Amino acid sequence: MNCRRCCLALLLSIAPILDFDAMAAEVEAFTEPYQEVELAIGESGILDELRVREGERVKESQVVARLDTRVLEASLRIAELRAQSMGAFDAALAELELRENQRDQLRVLRKKGHASQRELDRAEADFRIANARRKMAEEEILLQKLECQRIQAQIDQRVLRTPINGVVSEIAGDVGESFSGTERYIMKIVKLNKLRAKFSLSPAEASDLNPGDYVNVRLTQPASVVQARIETILPVMDAKSGTLAVMVVVDNEAERLRSGGRCFLQTPEHATSTRFTRD
Repeated sequence: MNCRRCCLALLLSIAPILDFDAMAAEVEAFTEPYQEVELAIGESGILDELRVREGERVKESQVVARLDTRVLEASLRIAELRAQSMGAFDAALAELELRENQRDQLRVLRKKGHASQRELDRAEADFRIANARRKMAEEEILLQKLECQRIQAQIDQRVLRTPINGVVSEIAGDVGESFSGTERYIMKIVKLNKLRAKFSLSPAEASDLNPGDYVNVRLTQPASVVQARIETILPVMDAKSGTLAVMVVVDNEAERLRSGGRCFLQTPEHATSTRFTRD
């Protein structure tokens, strides 16, 4: 008891010369990838091709996997042939030219009194019918072109592209397996050129912090102290813990820092948080 009192007396005697505000309090968290994307295909089908492996680097818009599209590709070839077929259009155009010549000739004959009005009316109707058939042939070609676009869009929906530059962290299936866009993802891509960590701080600890400020973060993988930028301080306090979430970002352009490692946010400890008690 005497020893404890002596230590307490010593602490009290040197308290005036200690700056408790400058002492560092560390809050623990874990580093995470700055961005993680679960890639899924919006259509159901059998996985036909995997072009990457776990741990491989990928670039934005790179094709990483695709479902079986053989049936759609066959349908696309048929639609392309129909879109390129000009036989019906040429026939309708020839018919239109014939009906137009007949109508024009009957107009001349009608003026000279060598043709009846009924014959001219019939020629006019035949011309309009032939013109309508020509328009229908044009519309059919247009519809076939649109059908090609629709089938191509269906094929594209079965091709998986990565939306970011990153690393393949997980592949959830293999060639030959059935996938559905509503059931599960095919692979995960993580962005590691920056790391993110989420710390839970008391309102007092977070009171002097603002988004954009830089703070010291101690890492364990590898052991080092780096500067991190505060990205977000959530305005809503967690009711259970009474803390605020502070999101920080650590630059990792060289990707030498490991995601998933323990890290510690170093913040000045408030003097009011230090208490001495007497027996």
